[in-house]
Amino acid sequence: VPYAEFCSTRSSGARSHGACAEEIRYGRAATSLLTARDSEGLRGSVRRAWLADPRAEYVFECLHREYLGLLEVLLIAEVAPTLPMAAVWKALCKVIKTNWKTDTQVAFRRNWLLSLGLTERTSSGDSITQAGKAVLAAHNVESEALRPALTLALAESVQAEPDADPEDEEGSGPETKTGAIGPGPVAVAVAGSLWAELDLSAKNLGDHLGKLKLEPRLLDQLTAAVCAGKHILFVGPPGTGKTELAIALARAAQAEGYCAGLFTATASADWTTFDTIGGYAMQKDQSLAFRPGAFLRAIQEQKWLLIDELNRADIDRAFGELMTVLAGQGADTHYELPDGQLVSIGDEEHRTFRVPRSFRVLATMNVWDKASLFRLSYAVQRRFAMIYVGVPPDDVYASILAAAAEDGALLPMLEKSYLTVIRRLFSQDALLSVREIGPAVALDMVRYLRRRGNHGDGIAEAIEMFVLPQLQGVTERAARLAKVHCIEALGAAASVKARASLNARFDDLFPGLGTNDE
Repeated sequence: VPYAEFCSTRSSGARSHGACAEEIRYGRAATSLLTARDSEGLRGSVRRAWLADPRAEYVFECLHREYLGLLEVLLIAEVAPTLPMAAVWKALCKVIKTNWKTDTQVAFRRNWLLSLGLTERTSSGDSITQAGKAVLAAHNVESEALRPALTLALAESVQAEPDADPEDEEGSGPETKTGAIGPGPVAVAVAGSLWAELDLSAKNLGDHLGKLKLEPRLLDQLTAAVCAGKHILFVGPPGTGKTELAIALARAAQAEGYCAGLFTATASADWTTFDTIGGYAMQKDQSLAFRPGAFLRAIQEQKWLLIDELNRADIDRAFGELMTVLAGQGADTHYELPDGQLVSIGDEEHRTFRVPRSFRVLATMNVWDKASLFRLSYAVQRRFAMIYVGVPPDDVYASILAAAAEDGALLPMLEKSYLTVIRRLFSQDALLSVREIGPAVALDMVRYLRRRGNHGDGIAEAIEMFVLPQLQGVTERAARLAKVHCIEALGAAASVKARASLNARFDDLFPGLGTNDE
């Protein structure tokens, strides 16, 4: 509040030059303090005490005694600085049990904290300063008691927010989906953990794998790599659970407060830095303004970033300045925010988009995909730890199929004879000796057969639909072996028509094999 305006609107009581200077310094907070309700001579006693000790901490203490929700708003600036005002308003009403009709009271409290220097305003919201952290530390018992209820209220208010206007999403770049990932911990990260070194174990990860079955050695390898500061690239054949494993890792990190969920984007061949970093986009008023890409949106929302099918994009072209950021250095761009600041990315405090120390990029790459495939440069590979997710051993593979054969009550169980056939087909002595095919493909077959009603032609049909597409690109010798194993799997149950159809499909893919059943 400018000094002249302050004096003209709050003229009661004598003020020394020093007092006026402090009133100017603390602005809205000082004005609110000195005009608080005058119960039992409060205003006079507060003024005298304040003049004797005109520190921001004292002004906060006085406001905190007089107004509900001030400490809660400061705590929100620490745990969720990028939440929209509407979400903060709803959460605060629930925690302090009030029924404010608008977010005006929240705005007042945010402005008080800002004028006291306890928070700072950025393009993405109000974040806590070192002075604010000191105030929270002084109220440690009270703030820690507030955290559980406040965190839950914030998560519920975010989930209750309506989806964004579809018009805002036009031209937004990559195919994306956002939000909390699955059940469990709420999607609000603990700010202290955002800047802490990761400390995840195989057990942390194992608690979030669900039905995904992986070797313990792989879990140890993955958690060690991510805690060593590396971004992770999951590599392997299709259907081995690479994306599920990435989601499970993010869930484990979310449960420990290292992130607020997972932001997922699917790479494509036409990706540029507009899709990853962002760029100028047309607004509803026909003006141009900077719109963050997938990487910056993930940072804004305190989430980890998952890029599915990374090798479908020319990453060197699409990442641009992010190559420097992924190497642990800050980077500046030529884009300008509405307030005139240049878009800069890094972990330093002056960056407009600060990258938390706990932030990770997770990516998946299908090694068998020959369509729309870009080679990853050594510079890109250097910035990731490559985790190979292959097909599980035969016993684990068989247990996955056995569980799927009777999982769920809406479908009939798969007959044991069919389960035996599929388990034998997807083993190292049969189809997996030709090509590594992940359990997801076999599970598709199991679900299809259960829906098909254990029909005799079902295996032939399922092989056509799910197995043959995975054999594209194998050598003629490998294709011949695969055909032998598939024909053996049919047994005597398949009709002549089903067998002929399967042979014809093999001939379409591999003309040199012939149509015999040997």
